[in-house]
Amino acid sequence: MSMFCASMNKLISICIPVYNSEKYLSDCINSIFKQTYNNIEILFNDNGSTDASFKILQNYLTTDNRIRIFKSKNSGPAGARNLLIDNARGSYLLFVDSDDIIDRDYVLDFVNSINKGSMPICGMSVDYINDGHSVKTNFNDEILKTLSQKIFYLDKLGLLYSPCNKLYDKKIINGFGLRFNENFKNCEDLRFNVDYLKHINDIFIIPKSNYHYRKFDVTSDVNSYRENIIDVALNGIKLKNDLYNYFNLYDDNQQLFLTRTNIDVLNYCIINTISYKKNRNKNEIYRIIKFVFCETDKLKLINKFSPINLYQKIFIICYKIKNIYFTYIIYATLLFIRYRFKKFYYLIRKNIFKGCINS
Repeated sequence: MSMFCASMNKLISICIPVYNSEKYLSDCINSIFKQTYNNIEILFNDNGSTDASFKILQNYLTTDNRIRIFKSKNSGPAGARNLLIDNARGSYLLFVDSDDIIDRDYVLDFVNSINKGSMPICGMSVDYINDGHSVKTNFNDEILKTLSQKIFYLDKLGLLYSPCNKLYDKKIINGFGLRFNENFKNCEDLRFNVDYLKHINDIFIIPKSNYHYRKFDVTSDVNSYRENIIDVALNGIKLKNDLYNYFNLYDDNQQLFLTRTNIDVLNYCIINTISYKKNRNKNEIYRIIKFVFCETDKLKLINKFSPINLYQKIFIICYKIKNIYFTYIIYATLLFIRYRFKKFYYLIRKNIFKGCINS
């Protein structure tokens, strides 16, 4: 009881980086105002917005004395979050993206889960706003005894990447000098989480999807054009390999899943490249496809890998054939269909996507 009471007195800093979020910002703020746990401070950093985001924040400033607003030049998500970390007064930190929302008991569930050396992590709901459906984390009843087992379980659920479904201990962050790497222009969230996980003793899993990651455009999973797409792929693969090595995730089941996630990274490399093929000449595109094939050769269990969705199947077919021009044509055709008939395409893919999230 004494631990519970002590936890209930903790100040929690909710950190929200803001960049051109005028359409969605009020929804985010209002969901924070509705929290059933009240001992919070609400920190916003307007990170160089060019729309009305900062004005909206100023309008809210007079409505709640728990709000603090900062304004900085556009330094990307990493720099925006670091400024909030530096100014947070709370014992624990939560991150929320400015176009997302949280359930009423989001903070309370985290506070009730606080334990020394333990990191609480909850599930997420991916809400497709324009399409009118949501995909929630599908927790199961696995018996998890060790930190390594919990990390692998959460990785399978896709919950290790974002900082937005985790409660961070400020003492650990400051004690080990942890910050988001502002020079690391991709995978900075995963890098921060991997660094943090190395300094905890346990994870407490909250089996609720209290955080709502909202997608307003079903095609946005391709993301923006990545000029340095090879670095994106290499960094993503290296981070996941380092995580699995550090926590001794070496059995075949774990390594096969690692192979799957690395294939998804390499697949994204091709998809992003060909989605924005107007930004590159043919030789550069072919060089990237060749790079993908070479990196796939290095995956330990590639010969045992069985694809489970459309893009993985296409990837494996192209990899086995290893014809660069054939690969270009196949992906270009698929992506043309994807954008030309996107409603039909995503209707077909909806169940496939659910399978990827829940498997």
